[in-house]
Amino acid sequence: VAASGTIEPRVRVPVIAEVSGIIASVHVEEGQRVVRGQPLFELDRERLEARVAERRAELLLRQANARFDLLGRARVDRDRAAQDFARARALREKGVASQLEFERAERDARVAEIAVRDADAERAAREAAVLQAREALRQAERDLRNAVVRAPIDGRVIERAGEIGRAVADVTAN
Repeated sequence: VAASGTIEPRVRVPVIAEVSGIIASVHVEEGQRVVRGQPLFELDRERLEARVAERRAELLLRQANARFDLLGRARVDRDRAAQDFARARALREKGVASQLEFERAERDARVAEIAVRDADAERAAREAAVLQAREALRQAERDLRNAVVRAPIDGRVIERAGEIGRAVADVTAN
């Protein structure tokens, strides 16, 4: 018995890289059986490793900036300005301090209070920058892990479109 026709797979699963890059090595051939998780091809890791290092350095910088105690300094300055203002008020009531000295001390106390609020906002912004840098590092590390494209299911390689040196775009590229 002779028959002609086309054999079609039950399920066709396209394999798409989650990160852009240049194919550095290919581990499978057309027709080869693969198991889920088996490496199919790898992208050049140099750019991705550099991004991880850059993001790690950014995180360290943001963490160092977040450790500055601007709020503590501002509170100390506010307390000192409040004491100076109280002293100036007492001296003004006794007629020893001038109106100008009193107003200057009052202004300094108000400015110091504003500085405390500003320092608190800056502290919150620096903490947010640390979280943002941590997330950027996590994403860069994920991209590096995804430089190895693996088989999503057990099956057979029907078509191998990628060759060493070919550029691939990530699934989110527009």
